[in-house]
Amino acid sequence: SSEDKCGDKKILGILSGWEHVKLLDQNILDMYVRDFIKVCGLYKTNSIDLRPHPAMTPNGNYASQIADALKSQGINSQVTSCESPVIDESLKYICIAGFASSALRDVRLFNQSISIIAFESVSEHYFSDSKSILGSSDGIDWLNSSGDIVKSNKLNLNNRLSVSEVVNKVYDMRD
Repeated sequence: SSEDKCGDKKILGILSGWEHVKLLDQNILDMYVRDFIKVCGLYKTNSIDLRPHPAMTPNGNYASQIADALKSQGINSQVTSCESPVIDESLKYICIAGFASSALRDVRLFNQSISIIAFESVSEHYFSDSKSILGSSDGIDWLNSSGDIVKSNKLNLNNRLSVSEVVNKVYDMRD
């Protein structure tokens, strides 16, 4: 059945920001839902597990609000626990997507086989410059407000200055 195929192709949705809020404002909820639906479309699945931030109050956070909104759009969505490390959990999914969170960076470092997408619109409502949060973010793509995927810049270690070269440049700039 098509249900079985979806089990193999699941998205892990990362929820963060607004940890102490029970319900999101409608505009932020709409952005999360729009972006999760876009990612499901990219990976041809209608199945997503939402992982709340560990600081969120169990059963008193907005994860079920997002899950219900996704279900109303035909997406099979459930809220998972955050007891198991996100790195271990990521091995069960084809893509991890959501808020620009350190969880995305952690998964990128330890799981090279998964696609990672950060949501620019939602993150920009929380951080003034969300893209700086993830640094160069090699291997972490961005879903922008237009619904386009912006591929990450590959980190080129060959053309990188050494620490001593950086210090010398700073020292030379003093003259």
